[in-house]
Amino acid sequence: MQEIALNADFLYPDDGTSVPAGTTQAGGYAFAGGSRTISRVDVSPDGGRNWSQAELLDDQGPWAWRLWSADLDLPVGQHELVARAWDSAANLQPERPESVWNTKGYVNNSWATIRVDVRS
Repeated sequence: MQEIALNADFLYPDDGTSVPAGTTQAGGYAFAGGSRTISRVDVSPDGGRNWSQAELLDDQGPWAWRLWSADLDLPVGQHELVARAWDSAANLQPERPESVWNTKGYVNNSWATIRVDVRS
């Protein structure tokens, strides 16, 4: 094993949850290993077709997760929310787990994906 791989994931909303139509707040954490820092987190409300930049919350220093938050305008229906992180060396998380596949599943740091059901 080497340095921790660049990673971002959701803390809320929960995968598979129902949310009301309109503005939904999504949030999570990101981490960049070694001496790198998180420079940006992007969030997509539609499976990665369109992206917006999340707000990075307070930097707690080296070796700490960087929290992020994003307001998403979600109409009624099923939505696949996706998050991806960029670090200070311009690295981007890999899009698909197949690109980092290994027998035991170590270091699967592909884009985070959750599904939400938006109801009126």
